[in-house]
Amino acid sequence: MVWTKERTGTQDHTLFDTERGTNRINSNNTSAQFGDPDGLRAFHSNGYMIRDGGDVNASGDKYVSWTFRKAPRFFDVVSIDVADPEPTSVTVNHNLGQQVGMVIMKPYLHTYPPYVWHRSLGANYSMQLNSTSGKSYVGGSGFSSTSTTITIPGSFVHSGSNNGKCILYLWAHNNNDGQFGPNADQDVIKCGTYSGNGTDARTINLGFEAQWVMVKRSDGPTDWAVFDTMRGLHTRQVSSNYLEWNTSNAEASFHLFADSQGFMVDAGDYNSSGENYIYMAIRRGSLKAATSVDDIFSIHNRDGEPFSSELNLGNTNVIDMVMSANRYDAATTYRFITDRLRGSNIILYPSGNNADQTVSNYIQFDRSKRNAIPTGGWGNNSGGTGADSVFWQWKRAPSWFDCVGYSGTGSAKTVGHNLTVPPEMMLIKMRSSTQNWAVYHKGLNGGTDPEDYALEFNSTSAQFNTATYFNDTAPTSTVFTVGNGGAVNSSGEKFIAYLFASLDGISKVGSFSHTNGSATDVNCGFSNGCRWVMLKRYNDTGSWIIMDSERGIVSGNDPFIKQDTTDNEVTSYDVIDNISQGFQVQSGFLATGSWIFYAIAA
Repeated sequence: MVWTKERTGTQDHTLFDTERGTNRINSNNTSAQFGDPDGLRAFHSNGYMIRDGGDVNASGDKYVSWTFRKAPRFFDVVSIDVADPEPTSVTVNHNLGQQVGMVIMKPYLHTYPPYVWHRSLGANYSMQLNSTSGKSYVGGSGFSSTSTTITIPGSFVHSGSNNGKCILYLWAHNNNDGQFGPNADQDVIKCGTYSGNGTDARTINLGFEAQWVMVKRSDGPTDWAVFDTMRGLHTRQVSSNYLEWNTSNAEASFHLFADSQGFMVDAGDYNSSGENYIYMAIRRGSLKAATSVDDIFSIHNRDGEPFSSELNLGNTNVIDMVMSANRYDAATTYRFITDRLRGSNIILYPSGNNADQTVSNYIQFDRSKRNAIPTGGWGNNSGGTGADSVFWQWKRAPSWFDCVGYSGTGSAKTVGHNLTVPPEMMLIKMRSSTQNWAVYHKGLNGGTDPEDYALEFNSTSAQFNTATYFNDTAPTSTVFTVGNGGAVNSSGEKFIAYLFASLDGISKVGSFSHTNGSATDVNCGFSNGCRWVMLKRYNDTGSWIIMDSERGIVSGNDPFIKQDTTDNEVTSYDVIDNISQGFQVQSGFLATGSWIFYAIAA
C-alpha cells in the first residue's frame, strides 16, 4: 500500500494498494474510489511509478509517501466482497500471524466514511478516520481478532446500499513476539494507548526508537497526527513535522519528539491531563549489522564544483549524520556537523563551543530520489556549504554508529541508545548553550579505566582526569552513563551524542604508541586499507587530524584537516600510508606519544 500526501499544499491524501490497483481512495473524505490517471500508475518490485498529477507530483512541491509491504506480524491488505443483505458481522481472514493492532476499513465503491478500529478502544468502539471525533459506541458483539481472523460489525464493511466491496488495511501489534531481527526476537510495531498528564518530556516507552508515529485522542476531538523521521521527527528542542490524516492541510509542526526508547510528547494537544490517546508506532532503522561499508558510510569531495550549484549528496541509503570541512576557506560556517535527529538547517561547529546554529536554506535532510537526488540523502539549494568542501556521511546502524539526544539533569543518569554494542567512542555536545565538546574513547589512559578520562573535540588539549563526565562507569550495549559534569549533563540543557563502535572488517576504534622517526603499523582488521582515518595524540597536546581516500591517502603527502580548527587543509606532509589490514604511520610527522584513532575500511 502506498499512502501519499503533499506537504507544502492542501491536496488530498491518496491511498493506493495492490488489491485495487491504480484506483485511489482518500483518508480525509468519504469519496468512493476513482481511477486517477495522474496518480500511481504501477507497482514495481523495487518501488512504484507515479505520473505528473498535482496530488502526487506537482512541479516544485514537496511530498511524503508511507509505503507498507505485506509481512507477517507487521501489515496486511485484504479486499472483501460481502454478500447482500448487510450481515450482522463478518469474519475476515488475514495473514498477520498475530492479533490485529489497528485496522482501517473503507467500502470503496460508496461515499461511506473510512473507519478505524484500534485494539486499545476495546471491542465495542470505533473511530472515523476523516473526522476529529473521539471514539463511538458500536454495540452488538463489536470487534474481535485472532492470529488469523478479524471479526467486524457488518455495517463497517457493507455500505447498506447493495455494496459489499471493502478494503481493509491491517497492522499488527508486537508485544515481545515480533520475531524480527537477526535472532528473530525483536518488535517493530506497537499499537497502544497512554493517558495524558500535562507535563513536558513525557516518554512513551516502546522498547525501540520510533521512525513513524500516528497519535490521536480517543475520548475527544483531535486530528490524526502523523510524524516520521524523513520529514523530521526530531530530538527535543526542535519541533517535529506532522500531517493530519483527517484533513488536507499542509504540514505543520508540534512538540512530539524522538526518543531512544520510543517517542516523547510535551504538554499540549497530545498530552493534556486526563485525556486518553491511541498511537501506532513503527521502529526506526535496521536490526542487522551492515556487511558493507558502502551501505553505511560515504564521502563526497566537492573539489572545484561551482559555488552556486545545488548539492545533492549521499548514496542510496539514508544519511543520518554529516561532518563537513571546507578545504581552502577557513570560515567557521564551512566546517560543521549536522544530523537528521536535530533536523534540517541546524549545525554545530566541531572547532567551537557554540550552541546549535540555525542556517538558512542550507541543510535539507528531507531529500528523496528525484532528478538523481539520492534516496534518503541530504543537500541544499543555495550552495552555502562552500564549493571546495569534503563531506563525510554516516548512516545509523547496529554495531556501527548511533545518534542520541537527551536532556541534562545535573545528577548522574543513564542514557539509552540503540548501538547494540558498548560504544567505544562518543562525541557529546551541549546544544542549548555554550560548552566545549566532550569525548569518550576506550583507548584513553592506555585503555585502563578510560571512563575516568575525557578529551575535548574542539581543543588540542591532552586527556584530563574527570569522574564528573562519565561517572566512572563504562558504557554498555544499551546505555551510557553521564555524571554531573556541565559538559555532558548540565541541568535543563539539551545534548546530542554521537556513538561509534568497531565493526569487524568495516570500522575500528583503537589506540597505538608511536615514536617519531620510525614507522608504525596499525592493524584494524581490514583487508584493503582505509577509507577514512581520524587521529589524536591524547597524552599531550595535538590536533584532531582527519584524512580520507577521496582526497588522498597515498604514498606521498596526504591532505588532512585539523577538525578542531578552521585552518585550511594541510598538504605538505606524508602522515600515513594504507596497508591491507589498516594503515602505517610514517616516520617523520606524527609526534612521539600515545595516540587514539577511529578508522573506516576502504
